[in-house]
Amino acid sequence: MDREVESESASLLANMYPEADEKVRDETKHGGDVDTVSDSMVSDIDKDDVYSISEQRAIIHRIDRRLVVTCGLIYCFSLIDRGNLGNASIAG
Repeated sequence: MDREVESESASLLANMYPEADEKVRDETKHGGDVDTVSDSMVSDIDKDDVYSISEQRAIIHRIDRRLVVTCGLIYCFSLIDRGNLGNASIAG
């Protein structure tokens, strides 16, 4: 079942981006790395004179990690606070 869904989604992506699919096929035939293909298919928005694509990815990863930790801590404090409200209403 999972392979059917996976192949269906892959065919949908191939229909949406035929030029990307051709590049991936060409690179994999010649033994190229798929990551280099994705780097070459980056839109003009991601091209920057100061930071390379790998540096941009590292920066985004660092920011995401900090955000996830911060949001997790806020969520934990929220759960503690909700529990305390119930205890406060019972204990008076």
